[in-house]
Amino acid sequence: MLARLAVDGNGNALYTGAAGTTGFSDVPATAWYAPYVAFAQKYGLVNGYSDGTFRPEQPVSRAELVKLLSAFFPQTSGAVTFPDVPADHWAADVISFAAGQGWVSGYPDGTFQPARSISRAEAVKLVNQALGRQAGEREAAMPFSDVPAGHWAYWEILEASVTHEYEKTTSGEDWK
Repeated sequence: MLARLAVDGNGNALYTGAAGTTGFSDVPATAWYAPYVAFAQKYGLVNGYSDGTFRPEQPVSRAELVKLLSAFFPQTSGAVTFPDVPADHWAADVISFAAGQGWVSGYPDGTFQPARSISRAEAVKLVNQALGRQAGEREAAMPFSDVPAGHWAYWEILEASVTHEYEKTTSGEDWK
């Protein structure tokens, strides 16, 4: 998903779908996801685990997605902390950065839960926030039958999944 969103300074897509090698022992060159992993590695978005694996079948944690997404942006230090993310946590800096940018706010109990697997709905909201995409009530049909109108991320999912032209305004986006 992030590879397909990556653009250069002129807005040109960086991901070409070209095959590449990753060096990860668990990413076969013939896997459908191998070009995406090779892209992410080429641009320094992923390093894999210390044992030389990428673990493509493992769920992505909240900290891992924040780390991946933060790699696309020039980082400044953040001052936002969470009680369950100690200063020496491997992703403490990027979690603080993302929170300072307003991408994440943690859970109602004040925790971030960095090791928790991120849900698709949480991932959509995080990507929308990072890209400045503004969710809001829109006149558009939800393309997914398993997302009811009352779901907490309904408008976030609609924003991310419906192709639309828009104009940025002081109150968000005006869909055209």
